[in-house]
Amino acid sequence: VLDAVLSDRSKEGYDLDRRLGQISAPVLLLRGNEAHGGALDEGRAQHAATLLRDCAHVYFPDAGHGIKEAQPIEYGQVVNAFLESL
Repeated sequence: VLDAVLSDRSKEGYDLDRRLGQISAPVLLLRGNEAHGGALDEGRAQHAATLLRDCAHVYFPDAGHGIKEAQPIEYGQVVNAFLESL
């Protein structure tokens, strides 16, 4: 497994767009700020959101990758609101 990851073969045959399009459950897509270590840029997040059938996309400009650690109250509010909407 590690060899495939190191040689960048782990994604062979993996069609992310197709897989995202197959998800029928509601999705909460949280995105942190790239300047603070966020892993997903706006363009890719918007693209993913268009492929998902039911997607709530929330941007946290003051957090990076660790949204719940950086903004625990806001994170909790967003997650609770999403869950309540189901």
